[in-house]
Amino acid sequence: MKRIFTSIALVLSALTGFSQQEYQVSQNMFNQMPIFAGYAGINDAICGQLMYRNQWMGFNGNPKTLIFSVNAPWSSFGGPQNFGSGLSFSSDQLGFYSMTNIKLANAYHLPTVIANGKLGVGFDLSFSQQSFTGTNGAGGTMSYIDNSDQVLMGLGNTNGSALELGLGVFYKRQDLWFGINTSQNLTSTIEWATASPQLARHYYITAGYLMPLGSSRFELEPSVFIKSDGSATQMDLAVRAIYDRQFWGGLAFRPVDAAVVMAGVTRQVGPGNLKIGFAYDYSMSSLRQDGTTTSGSNGSVELFLGYCMGITPPPTTRKYYDPTLFDID
Repeated sequence: MKRIFTSIALVLSALTGFSQQEYQVSQNMFNQMPIFAGYAGINDAICGQLMYRNQWMGFNGNPKTLIFSVNAPWSSFGGPQNFGSGLSFSSDQLGFYSMTNIKLANAYHLPTVIANGKLGVGFDLSFSQQSFTGTNGAGGTMSYIDNSDQVLMGLGNTNGSALELGLGVFYKRQDLWFGINTSQNLTSTIEWATASPQLARHYYITAGYLMPLGSSRFELEPSVFIKSDGSATQMDLAVRAIYDRQFWGGLAFRPVDAAVVMAGVTRQVGPGNLKIGFAYDYSMSSLRQDGTTTSGSNGSVELFLGYCMGITPPPTTRKYYDPTLFDID
């Protein structure tokens, strides 16, 4: 089973350059800044978030993902209106393969004819480093590497890096959002010792709507998140039930892969809002442990922590001049 899992990791994530090279999460409604360049600064607040995902628990070398991001409008620091920037960091570990990505996004926000909405048009520049560790500390080959595969044997401990470009738009108002983005548009190549995996262009689409339920304090928020590399496409459908804008529970479905349960809370802490979320994925694919064996996936867990703080721009001082105070020849 270890050898099978390692083969999946290498085939899907590294050597072939095919099928979802970028990480996967379930609480996509909270992970918009690292994906959509047009989102940077659109909330008129300084926002930071941290997300950790432990995927396919039960496998040795299962995927583990850490994502951190921060974004703000320039006006929060006395800069020009309608501009925003964001910085994100992600680390994805899968067996012997790991990827680290640092991304800087910039966006220009346009007021729209749709009431109280903003349309962010943005781009991001990212630095990606991918590594493969195929030997142990003594220099010998790890036991779960296929010794007959000369490509794997030749890799040893290697890493490579590349610069990439993303482009996208994001619309948001209080009760509605949608976004479109493309990443890895340069399709750069990672140079390893005996392999040269190419980064594939990825396409993202998301949308969501917050609906009040009559006169009650409950609201429903259905959302969709779609990603594709042109060869494989994956869709997440989710719905959250929110009470008093503070507590929520929800369900999500990723066809052929997993069913997800979510829960969380939003609280006022200091000058801003603290948001905490949890998700559990029940595996529906052949990776799921069937109860008759000790190998297989026990599902995935995901934790989210976010904080947003509005900042009042510094006041503008107006200066007036009395022409009678100037000397006139």
